[in-house]
Amino acid sequence: MTKAATVEKQKMEPKILVKRVENLISLPEVCLRINEVMYKPSTTAADLGEIIALDPGLTTRLLKIVNSAFYNFPSKISTVSHAITIIGTRELRDLVLATSAVGAFKNIPNKLVDMEAFWHHSVFCGIVSRVLASEMRQADGERLFVAGLLHDIGKLIIYNQLPEESKQILEYGHGSDEKMLEKEFELLGFNHADVGRELMIQWGLPERFCEVVGSYYRPLQCHDYLVDACVVHVANDMAMAIESGTNVEQQAAEYTPGFDPKAWRKLELSKDKIEPIMIESCLKAFEVSEIISPGSTLIY
Repeated sequence: MTKAATVEKQKMEPKILVKRVENLISLPEVCLRINEVMYKPSTTAADLGEIIALDPGLTTRLLKIVNSAFYNFPSKISTVSHAITIIGTRELRDLVLATSAVGAFKNIPNKLVDMEAFWHHSVFCGIVSRVLASEMRQADGERLFVAGLLHDIGKLIIYNQLPEESKQILEYGHGSDEKMLEKEFELLGFNHADVGRELMIQWGLPERFCEVVGSYYRPLQCHDYLVDACVVHVANDMAMAIESGTNVEQQAAEYTPGFDPKAWRKLELSKDKIEPIMIESCLKAFEVSEIISPGSTLIY
């Protein structure tokens, strides 16, 4: 292989693409500090609250989320430490990660896609993932919210670093994830989920996030976190179905799953759950979208 060919091949590796933008999309210091201390036995809810309080914007967003339809708590929660005692340390960490990850990408210029629409879909997928987890009585639905929220994050890095290839991918895909994945493999030798996994690794996130984001499109291959991957896979498809119409009840009635049927069966949910899942997701998504990514809320 010639030197030029080697350089070209390196340009196409997920690790290299993520490395090139690491200074633009680093997580804020408060997020890193929470990850460092949350597993220490001596760490209290008050300790975490003090760390989060160092970032007033983050504190405001978190309190808005815990007081929103995302949780529907009967009384108002006015402090982060109180929120931690109610929802749990790991769950709060996941919400910090969600809001921080969206903010991290504000420094990445992108002229190829509508960023409001991108984040709207991402939040919607996260919300549907959490609602599905609730229907399945899965603990810690926040982790599935985060995985759903970040499932497409690798696309933004590809769009930023490989704009010419990205134009071909977008033109070929016409909004179809399956076609876009096909074109990504053809042009790059990997896909946006591979890039997303690499970003999760470089951010130092738990293995569960790395693997679910990296295999949501082929969930049955994610053996260690199979259920989580199936949830995000199905949620992505349901979110796209909801976004394609103007009436959620009609979309639910006409919905034909485009996802892997084995993934749905793995969740052990009956098809009559589709409409209530879609309706509940819509009710929660509008408010949460505006909190996490202001301006991303679309009106159906």
